[in-house]
Amino acid sequence: MLLEHDGSTVAIGNIDGTTTTITVDTSADHNLSAGDTVTIAGTVNYDGTFTVATITDSDTFTIASVVHDEAAETTGTMIRGGATYRLLAYVSESF
Repeated sequence: MLLEHDGSTVAIGNIDGTTTTITVDTSADHNLSAGDTVTIAGTVNYDGTFTVATITDSDTFTIASVVHDEAAETTGTMIRGGATYRLLAYVSESF
């Protein structure tokens, strides 16, 4: 079970890097602003925590990066701000 606190998760429709920039297209409005922190997960080459550089439109933003000149991908999620908590133990009782 994964619990999100003070953050929203949005699916990534496409993510692609060049020698200077990662461009992220989301499947819904991302509600981000330049300077926000995002965590990208579930990709092959782009997982990590980044600062948003620019907002192109309501479902596209960029991240400045010189180390992600990789092939485009169409999977993954973007988590906006906040913290992510994992449930480490679960106790179930039957009566």
